[in-house]
Formats: sequence, C-alpha cells, structure tokens
Amino acid sequence: QALATGAVGVIDAGGKTTNLLSVNSLSEINRETASVNAGAWDAVRAMRQWLTDHCPGLEDLRGHQVIDAIVTRGLRYYGEPVDLSAPVDAILEPLAEQVLAEATQLWNGGAALDAILVSGGGALLLGPYIVAHFPHAQVIEEPVFANALGFWRFAERLAKS
Repeated sequence: QALATGAVGVIDAGGKTTNLLSVNSLSEINRETASVNAGAWDAVRAMRQWLTDHCPGLEDLRGHQVIDAIVTRGLRYYGEPVDLSAPVDAILEPLAEQVLAEATQLWNGGAALDAILVSGGGALLLGPYIVAHFPHAQVIEEPVFANALGFWRFAERLAKS
C-alpha cells in the first residue's frame, strides 16, 4: 500500500533493453521515463565470447545455461569447477554502469523516490549492482515473470469490475 501511494522508480531489465520508469501514486511521470539499450542478451553474448576464448566447447551453451553460469558465477568444464567471478564482473559492471548513469541522471540521484524496484529477466544479472548503488532498491520477487504476473492481476481486477 505504501508503494501504491508513493514515488517509486522501476528498473525493468529485459533481454535487449532496460526501461526506467518513475511513478507517483501509480501515475507515470513521463519526464522520468527512459530506455537504455543494454540488456541480458548483451551479457550472454559477451559471456559466450569469453567461453569461446577460455573454455572451447562451451560456447554453444543455450541462453538459459549461460545466464545460470553468470548468476551462479561458475560452471563445470570437463568435470572441473570454473570460477567466473572476474569475467562476470568485467561483463556486467559496464552494463550496470550504463543503466545506473541513466537512472541517476533521470531521477536526480533517486533520493526523492521512496523505493526503486528492479524487475525483468535481467534483474538477476544487474540487480546486485543496482541494489549496491541505490540503498532503497530491491529486486522484486519473481522478477523474470513480474510483468506477466502484473498484467494477469490487472486482467483479473478488470474482469471483476
């Protein structure tokens, strides 16, 4: 209820873009809305390139397998664990910095917002960097399906009225 009546920033990190939205009492503030051309698939492409260079034979992993390796910061290569912390940071930090720079400029640092919610499939990748930057940011529960669940709840509400 507090979020429904407050000022909230939303960072929706998708596959190809990351959308920034500001709402106040559930009304969009157009001048505080933007899109950044950075998303989860940028990280997947970069990690595939890293795998091609350092772990030949793993460059053809499926997208969800690469995302799992990025999120867990590791995988197994010929039965041995590989720590991906350094390449993951090298890949995700520039993407996160791009999103954070736009959000910081768009929302004047975010201090006037009551909360910043991080959603979308890329939330699992960029969320930790966003939460570290904004003290009132949080990755929402089930971020990958948040938009679909929100539209479903909205449709249910419309059907009842």
